[in-house]
Amino acid sequence: MGMTDLALEKAVDPQQRSYLETVKLSADSLLSLINDILDFSKIEAGQMELDEHPFILAEAVEAAIRTVSVLSKEKGLDIAIDISLELPKVVEGDSLRFRQIILNLLSNAIKFSEKGPIRVLVTPEKIGPESVAVRVAVIDRGIGIKADKIGAIFSAFSQADSSVSRKFGGTGLGLAICRQLCELMDGTISVQSEHGKGATFTFIVIFGLTAEEPPQKKKIDTAVVEAIRLQPVRVLLVEDNPANRFLLRVVLEKFQHQVTEAVDGVEALHILLEDDRFDLIITDVQMPRLDGYSLTRIIRRCEQDELLDKETADKLENNSLSERLRSRLRGRHRLIIAMTANAMSGDQEKCFNAGMDDYLTKPIDKVQLAATLKRWLPGG
Repeated sequence: MGMTDLALEKAVDPQQRSYLETVKLSADSLLSLINDILDFSKIEAGQMELDEHPFILAEAVEAAIRTVSVLSKEKGLDIAIDISLELPKVVEGDSLRFRQIILNLLSNAIKFSEKGPIRVLVTPEKIGPESVAVRVAVIDRGIGIKADKIGAIFSAFSQADSSVSRKFGGTGLGLAICRQLCELMDGTISVQSEHGKGATFTFIVIFGLTAEEPPQKKKIDTAVVEAIRLQPVRVLLVEDNPANRFLLRVVLEKFQHQVTEAVDGVEALHILLEDDRFDLIITDVQMPRLDGYSLTRIIRRCEQDELLDKETADKLENNSLSERLRSRLRGRHRLIIAMTANAMSGDQEKCFNAGMDDYLTKPIDKVQLAATLKRWLPGG
């Protein structure tokens, strides 16, 4: 996906651009399918954990609508939103998974509709002293669902009929994931539909009431981020996959940064022994010999002039290496940013517990990378 982005930047011929845009669209679709399957697998295995935090309810709904706005405009479909003023402004829950349910329902509404508008109604089902039950209805005027298929529509790998799969694609997992996420949030989901006249999907989820204000998020404008000029720095890039290393090198060198590559944590440590004057270390978390977590723990203990624990020390080639590393690295905190394919809250916590300063989620795009670098590196 990253290589396709790079190729699109260089493509001048209209036919080449058309081919590459088709590749990008297909890759995006494949990534969406893989994410659905991974989400479903995690929920089925009982490994899906909610990341509960204060968030502004209206912002979460509007963010989901913005995500599909390009698709809706392409089909000439208006999306109307109505959020009840009776709802509290701030609630406590998993905003990402809440948006995911709305996003799935809106994506289906757009996919199966030829005429609008699509309506999103958000109202209170019940407001208690410590929690609020939020009802969200997504109403479309699409193809609808046959009466004999409604009972199975929230089952895994289920679609209305085979013609739907052939015409519109998909795994049939979206609604099953919606149902499971609603249940995780102590809620329910249902549908009312008349074939040929549209459908109304309604879900209810429970959020906590809180007086705590959510942290302010800086809005990232793509054009602004790409125009950011950072002071060039020296980067140690630790990644075992050659294609990923090439992609990151190209993007970093576009920012005028000087990049040194290492194929795993052991090679990275040997590079640091020779020259530790790096402003930034970007490391993958999953690597042979020595992974990113262990690499970071070793660097942090050496910076603090502490002995390595036996388990970590055993991962090094010899005992003298840890002594030399402590002598070389002690006394200065090095900026370490992780690269991970896992964006779940537990994986984020694992990065921070290892001593990493920040993390990037794969597939890494240049906007995400630029925003992260801007957060930590001096401006030019």
